[in-house]
Amino acid sequence: MTESSLLGPHDLPARWRHKRVFTLVETNFVHGGVFLAAWQSWRDDDARCDRLHVVAIAPLEALDAPPSDDASPLAAELARAWPCACPACIGWRSIRGAWC
Repeated sequence: MTESSLLGPHDLPARWRHKRVFTLVETNFVHGGVFLAAWQSWRDDDARCDRLHVVAIAPLEALDAPPSDDASPLAAELARAWPCACPACIGWRSIRGAWC
């Protein structure tokens, strides 16, 4: 799924506006491009929900390193918050560093 196929036809900004929480499930989180685009769109939206939850599904080996996208200013922030990919992990760090 590409950025435009997620944000355009599904109109995520309209769906998360004025809500307290919105959950996005990304079923192909190999390169992270859709997540980074959705995160940027969410941050740019003044009427966004208070909290955006993202459930990302990918093969475990794809999670060994954070997605790399040099064009995205958020990619470095994601890389700093990237958790270890191990079966023993019981929680994932959020971008703000809290366990969830």
